[in-house]
Amino acid sequence: MKKLYIELGIFFTAKRSRKNAKKQLKKVHRRESRARAIAHRQRRSAIFGPRSIIAGMLSEQTSIEISMPQTSLHLDVPSTFSMLQAPEQALNLVSSFALTHRNKSISDVFVDFSKISAQDLGAHAVLGKLVEEVGLQARFQNAKIAWKGNYPKDKAQQRFIRSMGIIRLLGISGHYLSLAEASKIHLFARKSRHDVRALNVKAETKTDQHNAVQRFADHVNRCLQREDIKLTDTARMEMCTYVAEIIDNAENHAGMVDWTIQGYLDTHLEQPECEIVIFNFGKSIAETLEALPRDGYTWTDQIGPYLEKHHNNGWFSPKWRECDLLTLIALQGSVSSMNNTDETDRGQGTADLIEFFQTMNKERNLENRGAATMYILSGKTQVLFDGTYELKSKDDGPRVIAFNVENDLNLRPDPSCVRALNEASFPGTIIGIKFPVKADSLEPAPAEAHK
Repeated sequence: MKKLYIELGIFFTAKRSRKNAKKQLKKVHRRESRARAIAHRQRRSAIFGPRSIIAGMLSEQTSIEISMPQTSLHLDVPSTFSMLQAPEQALNLVSSFALTHRNKSISDVFVDFSKISAQDLGAHAVLGKLVEEVGLQARFQNAKIAWKGNYPKDKAQQRFIRSMGIIRLLGISGHYLSLAEASKIHLFARKSRHDVRALNVKAETKTDQHNAVQRFADHVNRCLQREDIKLTDTARMEMCTYVAEIIDNAENHAGMVDWTIQGYLDTHLEQPECEIVIFNFGKSIAETLEALPRDGYTWTDQIGPYLEKHHNNGWFSPKWRECDLLTLIALQGSVSSMNNTDETDRGQGTADLIEFFQTMNKERNLENRGAATMYILSGKTQVLFDGTYELKSKDDGPRVIAFNVENDLNLRPDPSCVRALNEASFPGTIIGIKFPVKADSLEPAPAEAHK
């Protein structure tokens, strides 16, 4: 019996020792984790400072703050919260929020969505990006911001906010969609954060891009399969190439490696619409061209003649400015800040995407699937593609879309398609696409469409 007690004592002693060793190991791991987090914050602070660069960029787009009692901010979202339909309203809300956050101490934010009657993915994606930056800055400074809000009455608008709006981003428990609702919504989101990319020297950026565009193509196919169609292998490859080039352009020309791709489809709706948005922060399209040397090929041969023509004809006004023309010129085939001779073949990516969109839109119209819409918003200019005007090549020359009947860049474009934003601007570029798909009551595509 005595021997048994001794053996039990040894057993429990060894067990306690192992347990204590595990506790000590966990403490060591926690200390190491905290040390890594502190080191990361210090490195980030040394490079970027303690404040969000992107929130700062957005705050510089306006001089109007949101009035707030003490430290509580009420964010009143307009009834039309859309980068397509009302870009100035959406941008002003985001920029004013950013400026207020920069200049005031905020303890809590109430986001009032109750007035919303129309919204789109572009507006929510940019607002979500700012909310993310505000939250990261607060955590970096060991501060906290409490988030509250409400919803619009319309169920479809509610689903959008719950699934793709800031509710999902903030991870507010009790406000997620039910499993039944979520099963009928297709979401896609991929992003590259500039601070993560700059600090993570092991990041395989091209692999990240490749994975993002491949999964983006999968998302588009999931949307199209509702119409019993899918991208052909060639179309899929082309779309991936175009999107990858857009990301490359954002990283090479914008001065920042911060981009986001998002997609949304709600099949509960009587007429579902697939929405896609790609946006990046940094220089706008016009700012990239404005920075070019005046004696270089791109400026002297591809930009200067059009600027001179519009100046001489007295066409520039508050509704048609140099930055608008520069943005329009940049959308043409073969125009790029990287070109140095007429044989250089840079600047095809955006034109290729426009042509891809045109082809898709024509096929949809021929088969009565409903027209698609695309917009490009950069700096103080928004360009709308709705099928009214097309990108065309004349006599084997470069592809041109001038948004006028003559398709001539020497003439002013249709102001309903090339819009000057006089009351707002975006520090970067947003590309948004929207197209209707079949309703949920119809049969889905066969299983092989997933492949």
